[in-house]
Amino acid sequence: MQTVAQLDSFVHEVLERARFRPALGSVVRALLGGIAAAGSVVLSEVLRPQVQKEDLHAAEQRVSQALKNDAALDTLPDVYLAMVAEPARALRYRTVDGSDVSKPAGRKFEHLDVVRDGSCKPRDRVAVGGPKEGNPSAPPASSPARNERTRAQGRKATSATNAPAPQATRARTEARKASKAERVKYPSPPALKKLGYWTVQIEAGNGRGDHLPLCQEIFSTQDPAYQALGEKAWTRTYQTAIENVLKHIGKDGIWLMDRGFDDVVWMNWMHAQVQQNVLRMKSNRLVHPGTKQEKTMNVGRLAETLDARYTTEIRYVDKSSHKEKSRSIPFTWIPIWVEGVDHALYLIVGHTGRKRPLLLVTDCRPETSTEAGELIQAYLERWGSEEVTRACKQLTGLERIRVRSLAAMRRLLWLAMIAVGIQAILILTRPRLTRAILDRAKEFIPKVRFVLYRVWRVVQTDLRRALEVRPHLFT
Repeated sequence: MQTVAQLDSFVHEVLERARFRPALGSVVRALLGGIAAAGSVVLSEVLRPQVQKEDLHAAEQRVSQALKNDAALDTLPDVYLAMVAEPARALRYRTVDGSDVSKPAGRKFEHLDVVRDGSCKPRDRVAVGGPKEGNPSAPPASSPARNERTRAQGRKATSATNAPAPQATRARTEARKASKAERVKYPSPPALKKLGYWTVQIEAGNGRGDHLPLCQEIFSTQDPAYQALGEKAWTRTYQTAIENVLKHIGKDGIWLMDRGFDDVVWMNWMHAQVQQNVLRMKSNRLVHPGTKQEKTMNVGRLAETLDARYTTEIRYVDKSSHKEKSRSIPFTWIPIWVEGVDHALYLIVGHTGRKRPLLLVTDCRPETSTEAGELIQAYLERWGSEEVTRACKQLTGLERIRVRSLAAMRRLLWLAMIAVGIQAILILTRPRLTRAILDRAKEFIPKVRFVLYRVWRVVQTDLRRALEVRPHLFT
């Protein structure tokens, strides 16, 4: 099968660049092929199609020990980035984002952290701690006083039924209002704290649905190595990941970042590191409009005073028909200055139809209104990186990870990212093979922009069939 041969060729290239010793190379081959075939990072599921039943436990122990103890695997990120550098440079945009791997029942995992997980349904959420422990997400426990107030309101409403009709109606209305106020006082939170680990995600994209993962780094604030970085450990962790990517693909391209990076330190650092960066600005940021000498002004209020005299076309997918459409949005842009930032910035205000306008800031002056409009589209395309993060989790089952040491988890997540990245490279560099694969994919929606799911499923089917004939294909 051509898909299996192509995948094996990419895996062979990884091993050639890494120059692992034969035993470790066999482990990496088994994991990369097994993750793609099983769609899982659980070692028993990855290895079961490749070894005899009586040898499964021994093989699992051998792979687990290699992940935990073999420091040679730490070269995997550099090996992968060197392999994908050329196709990554052809993609104009790079996105930086944070995510998490939740392990709500993983009490025995090394350096287990507490993360905020907003992706799960309310019935699946597991809160850590309570209001007394400083967890603002956990709803307060019921108290005897609160229960007594509820019963008193009920008795009041019941006794009022013997009163004249207007008074009874008024009493019931007041009771309903009090009950409603009690209910909305503690709304269901959008995200709860859960046990797990944080991750740094960096991807490259072209704004047309093609994305390539570049970095997937797991870390924990409970890790002594993280704590040794000091007060700026969180920022330094992200900067280290970005520096490693820049070392291989260069500073060209436009880096897109969310408003979590709206900070003077990040504005100065990114300006010195990359060709251009675009980040979303918080609406309460104080800026100098026009020149440094102008009086500071809240950027949200400043956006309301600007005349959106330009328009740009943005692409979106109609949820009812699943077809790509476009619509015009008004926007404008002006130069601004921010205290502590030693270079001029340019604020782009786009009215996308939401309650508040989209506030973007870039460190390179747009030469034309068309270029400024392209930056709005580029930032909206940034959400494609969320698609890659979700694909990595769903296609490889990251949150089912079972290895317990942080070093083993870090290396296994690298391998999962490489397994996804290999197929993303196939989409970018083998268009004819990609079209042939998509012709074999059976889908309800005839055309989608993000085709990685479909390619993965076809390749996964081919790998499973190949492993049935040749169980030692990757070992």
